Amino acid sequence: MKYFDTDWYCKTYPDVEKSGMKPSFHFLRFGIDEGRWPCHFNAVMLDKKLWSSKQNEKILNDLDGIFSRNEDGESDLAAWFLGRWFASRNDWKNAYHYTRRFEKNNEIFSLLKHDGPSILLVSCYENLQIINDIDTLINKLPWVNRNEKSLAHCSVAKAKDKKHHLNALFQNNKLISLVKSVEYFDRLQAFPQYQVAANWYSPLVSIIVPCYNSEKTVSVAIRGLLAQTYKKVEIIIVDDASTDNSAKVACEFVKRDKRIRYLKLTKNSGAYVARNTGLKAAKGRYVTTHDADDWSHPQKIEFQVKALKSQRQAKASVSHWARCKSNLSFQNWRIESGLIHRNVSSLMFDRAVFRRLGYWDSVSVNADTEYYYRILSVYGANSIVEVMPGTPLALGRVEAKSLTQQSLTHISTQFRGVRKDYLDSAQKWHEKDRRLYMPFDGKRRFVVPPYICRGSDRVRKNNLRNYLVEHNLFDEKWYLEKYEDIRIAGINPIEHYVSHGIYEGRELNALFCPSAFSYLHDCSLYDGVLRWATDPDKLSTIVHIDGNGISTEDSKKVLMVGHLAGEHLFGAERSFLDCVTLLHGHGVNIYLILPEAKNKQYIEELKKYCVNITFIPLKWWKKGRSIVDEHVELISHCIKRYEISCVYSNTITLWEPTLAADLCGIKKVMHIREITEEDPELCSLLGADSIDILKHLKNLNNLYIANSKTTAQHYESFFPCEIIPNIIDSKSLKKKRNSHKESLNVTIISSNLPKKGIQDFFEIARLCEEKCLPINFLIYGPETDILLGLLRDYAGKNVRFEGFTDNISETFINIDVLLCLSHFAESFGRTALEAMAHGCLVIGYEFGAIVELLEGGCGILVAPRNEQAIVYQLETVLKDQSVMQQMVEKAQKKVQNNYLPEVVSAKLVKLVAR
Repeated sequence: MKYFDTDWYCKTYPDVEKSGMKPSFHFLRFGIDEGRWPCHFNAVMLDKKLWSSKQNEKILNDLDGIFSRNEDGESDLAAWFLGRWFASRNDWKNAYHYTRRFEKNNEIFSLLKHDGPSILLVSCYENLQIINDIDTLINKLPWVNRNEKSLAHCSVAKAKDKKHHLNALFQNNKLISLVKSVEYFDRLQAFPQYQVAANWYSPLVSIIVPCYNSEKTVSVAIRGLLAQTYKKVEIIIVDDASTDNSAKVACEFVKRDKRIRYLKLTKNSGAYVARNTGLKAAKGRYVTTHDADDWSHPQKIEFQVKALKSQRQAKASVSHWARCKSNLSFQNWRIESGLIHRNVSSLMFDRAVFRRLGYWDSVSVNADTEYYYRILSVYGANSIVEVMPGTPLALGRVEAKSLTQQSLTHISTQFRGVRKDYLDSAQKWHEKDRRLYMPFDGKRRFVVPPYICRGSDRVRKNNLRNYLVEHNLFDEKWYLEKYEDIRIAGINPIEHYVSHGIYEGRELNALFCPSAFSYLHDCSLYDGVLRWATDPDKLSTIVHIDGNGISTEDSKKVLMVGHLAGEHLFGAERSFLDCVTLLHGHGVNIYLILPEAKNKQYIEELKKYCVNITFIPLKWWKKGRSIVDEHVELISHCIKRYEISCVYSNTITLWEPTLAADLCGIKKVMHIREITEEDPELCSLLGADSIDILKHLKNLNNLYIANSKTTAQHYESFFPCEIIPNIIDSKSLKKKRNSHKESLNVTIISSNLPKKGIQDFFEIARLCEEKCLPINFLIYGPETDILLGLLRDYAGKNVRFEGFTDNISETFINIDVLLCLSHFAESFGRTALEAMAHGCLVIGYEFGAIVELLEGGCGILVAPRNEQAIVYQLETVLKDQSVMQQMVEKAQKKVQNNYLPEVVSAKLVKLVAR
């Protein structure tokens, strides 16, 4: 016999030798039908790797090499495996390149005793519109199962001829034929030519039909069930909180037939939760299910009931089906033996099985398969009867949006991904647990990929926690080091993460940035983590996104690293964007690293000016903390990959970017925007006093940039700083009408914390109201606890909280005066600069860099914490607004001369990109 290797066959299949049969006889009699191979084929080994490997390009090349050798057997199998692979990806041109071999060479059919190659070749003809020769091809090909041939004819037939081919299939199997014309799925209809005699002893069959937004398909399903020859049924339609007219359609059937019941869930919970709701309500001795978009042949229920009744050891029965598009073009995602295969969803089981095994698992995919194997595990290999194998007793509708077509739950994940992980976990449960009962809800019996987990919030949270821990996706040490508030509070880190941290976008390990993943995939933070944890291709992937900047070979390449990209932006983040914009405007190739992506608008703006953004959940430097080696390695990789010449770190909080630049021997620049001596809160966050921080920074970088003279003076005893102030766009220079105002609008725009003077602001407002001054006090920024308390306790009517502003220009249109009330020395005062540019008067405490901005009569300075002095200045301005106008004009001239991009850009480019 061709290809047969006796020694290999016996070694590979030890049961053959034990059987005492001659190996070649065993293969011909049993082995070929069981999918065994007669000898070693390299192509077979490569095909197994192909479906379970992420890196499949080399495997495809190796298979192509075998195909090109044009050897009988090996090359035929390579053609089959390659054609099937490309067909599964809808690449029909490549699929046909390989499978056209079968047009003239029948060698493949001596190795495979099924119709897979024939169906694959016909599918290539159909999808490539090679119509003229398709019927000739179908008739010429060797067919093992003539039902497959009938479906092949139906797929390519004209609409008016489809009924003929389907009826040929049914008649060949002595089944009831379709009636009327059947041009497409929704017209499938067959009337029972007889009824199975039923009496009191005949088992009632409960048919559960879960539906969700199925108004267009459920009618076909219910008509098919009402046309069954077995009439003793109850049909339980369970509406999974549909938002369309499914309820109306279903209730019309309820009115017509008393065997139909309708149940509706209040919350969308997934098909298997809907099934379980139906199962709980079912009264039948036998239970089965039926999807709302499928159609069943009239004899399907009858034959499955007969199979259950006729075999004593049977606990369940299943029938077969084929899947097709709405135009009755049949398809199978991964063609195995053909188009017809076991329909696990048709599983009909005895109520005794339900009493022992309980409900379907509350997941979104594969729970019917798990239940199938649960039955086999408990009752044995012969407990489920196959009804008319190879004959489709149901047709399944293929929809683009079905779960089997979604990438994360695609059928391909049965080889590598969510479906395989789920069934592997289920199998372990089946093997170790003696009592395989699944409750309706409650504690899960085994951990499943979180993306497909359903059930109550508590169940899903517990499953997520267990999954993250079991798969080493949560780094407890990292979490406690990154988030000191959790460590100080003594909260269990994983419990905090699954209850709160996941929704806040906190990072669960050193590599994964949830907010960036959610931004990239346009989903919530919660769903993003579930998708990432479930997808094996995503686990080791650092999130990158492409920017709109174009990389040019002759331009300098700078890696700019941001310290924050949070939901609310403050001065340092906006100034970082300014620097990115300036360098891009001078032809520098910008590559970015950001620690998060919680502000979509900010990311979108940065994308305009950079080549790409890499998201790494960087930690801030803190005295005594260890280096995050993974971050140094990742940043070093970026430097080498993009041929970076300089690393620019925004603020003193960053550490690993500088260490990576050191390793790569390139220029290191740090843009300093903090005065540590005047910022005890920052010192506390960094776990060091001002001197410790300065010692840490000394010799860390080649070049330091300060955002003001005040900032530079703070560091000058340890290292010199170049001064590049924050900038403002010339479009922000707004001339306001020079007219007398009866009242003033005074604002504070800050983080609304005590250190920013929010309490002082309320005191100033109180004093003004006491004097009956016509001044409105407006607060912009986040809704902090201290602010809420002040608003609650404030008795006056002259204060209004406006929330956070994303458009500073619009905000300043109706503002007359900005108050700068920080209790510490600001390193610059960006909001003050923006107010000056927009024609607003700035009044601030006389310390920090605010002095630089307002000196020369460009604003009003008062002694720190002197609220009475500010009230006096506001009262003076109200009386004589010409003074305010003069200051505003001086301020705008100062902005024009010192803080526009064209004034500072050349120096920045020289320092960073020369």
